Amino acid sequence: MERTATETMPEPQAKHLNAGDMARFREILMDKREQLNGQVESLSKDATASTESTEHSKSPLNNAENASDTYEQDFAFLSIESEEELLDKIENALERIQEGSYGVCEACETDIPEERLEVMPWADLCVKCQQLEEQGGMRRSGRDFELLDDDADQAGVPGDEEA
Repeated sequence: MERTATETMPEPQAKHLNAGDMARFREILMDKREQLNGQVESLSKDATASTESTEHSKSPLNNAENASDTYEQDFAFLSIESEEELLDKIENALERIQEGSYGVCEACETDIPEERLEVMPWADLCVKCQQLEEQGGMRRSGRDFELLDDDADQAGVPGDEEA
């Protein structure tokens, strides 16, 4: 007998998400993961084939052809790296769904707006904390966050104000 996604879902900690929302986001994330895995596999095959054809070519390549091939290979490898980083974020989001912590900012523990999750279902920070991290006011180490300056308190981001 097949189990539905909602049967295995823990109660969400995010006040604005219910079990149905969690199941919907889980499906979105799983679909995106499958799509990205396909893209990474395709890019890897293309990059490998391109590298092998360049290495095994018997005709001398001129500098322009060599530069073009190198650029395409570098671009493919950078794309693979980017896709793999997004895959990691998706895996972390799926783990948070399993734990029941999906939809809650990992830094300040406020609900991440559903609109943000619709656009970036792998988001683990609310907009304020994301901005703070991008501006260098907060540092991430795994799932732990450290505020780096006093401006963070003024930005309205909860943290270790008492410390």
